[in-house]
Amino acid sequence: MGAGNLSGCLAACAAVLCLLFTSTGANGPCAAIAPPVREPKPAVATPAPGMFLVARRGFLDPNFSQTVIYLLQHDGEASFGLVVNRPAGSLLSSTLPYVADTAFASSPVYHGGPMDPDMLVMLIRNSLNSPLMRQVTDTIQASVSLQVLDKLLVDRKPPDDVRFYLGYAGWSPGRLEQELEHRYWHLLKGDPAAVFGPDAVTLWQTLIDRLEPLD
Repeated sequence: MGAGNLSGCLAACAAVLCLLFTSTGANGPCAAIAPPVREPKPAVATPAPGMFLVARRGFLDPNFSQTVIYLLQHDGEASFGLVVNRPAGSLLSSTLPYVADTAFASSPVYHGGPMDPDMLVMLIRNSLNSPLMRQVTDTIQASVSLQVLDKLLVDRKPPDDVRFYLGYAGWSPGRLEQELEHRYWHLLKGDPAAVFGPDAVTLWQTLIDRLEPLD
């Protein structure tokens, strides 16, 4: 066999070997030719007011472990929301003594988050719009104004339609998206009935059992 024929034969054999190695997945001499398989990143839903952030089981930050946050704002300026499942163990009358003789006196107060822990934030449903309230969804408003509280008292707003929180959770621009990409949170549609219902304390357990069922 001539030198030219020998070279051609070797080249053909090498090509066949490459095909065999790469097609069977062996770590042969030609395996590096195949491009690496890159798993696409899972799409991250876009946060929006009225959505729930549910802490994943492995999220151990003591401020947010086993919490459900109801988002009030998410835009280019900032994001903030309220932890809705951590009772503070006190009533509104101990925070605001002047409501002691009102229908709101025995309303429970919740830990809304680590930011401004002395700030009282109200979550209100089915109320009229006001410049002193932030419209979260079509039926949910938020406010930090005592004028709004006074108006609710005058209007005899049912206590079941108002929730009270001390502090809030906040993120600088882009930070919440990073936490979602790092899989600290589940993001899902909020449920106002659960926020205002009697079982808010067990809301995280209810949701996480559905989102991350244990074997």
